Amino acid sequence: MTLVELMVVISIFGIITAITIFDYGSFSSGVSIQNLGDDIALAIRKAQSYATGTQGSASFGFDNGYGVHFTIADPIAGSDAVGSNKSFIMYTDFNPPGGGYVFSNPSTCIKATPSNECSEIFQINGPEIIRDIYIQTGSDLQEVSALSSDSSVDIVFLRPNSEAMFCYKASNTSGSACDITDISRVNILLVNTQNGKSKTISVQNTGQIYIQ
Repeated sequence: MTLVELMVVISIFGIITAITIFDYGSFSSGVSIQNLGDDIALAIRKAQSYATGTQGSASFGFDNGYGVHFTIADPIAGSDAVGSNKSFIMYTDFNPPGGGYVFSNPSTCIKATPSNECSEIFQINGPEIIRDIYIQTGSDLQEVSALSSDSSVDIVFLRPNSEAMFCYKASNTSGSACDITDISRVNILLVNTQNGKSKTISVQNTGQIYIQ
């Protein structure tokens, strides 16, 4: 084998390797954001099934609802139970329809209580974030980031209905009243911060859930 032939073989091998690595990275990031979309949709479906099934509270019986809390706020150290654009929270709504998600200790999520409703925190460990949330009121679809950079949206299911209720708050704080409740649809936009790939989870007030 001559030196020229060896250089040609090495060049071809290098090109094929580069293409393979690039395609794998693109494939891997696509799988990652799809898995996150599936996890969010399943968490919402889990809350819905709890509300329509036999899941109840030991202290409050079957009068409570179940919801999932989302916010576009940046993470705050030691405040996992508040939620952020790198997490979402499943909670028990002890005062339906109430004022959405309630928490008293921003770092505690062990057992849901009326003052600290957090049931489970789902961390987003990859490069994806909750970039924005869209709420539909009437015929208008609004970006909550344009309303407030600290916005939050709760998706709640109340027994015995499978329909969804929504609570928008301009501030991701506990105990404050919902600023907007007359919402027919919520879209949660997920974005991979490394390559810009995105997924949208759409939840209708009829209880239907889609991943786009």
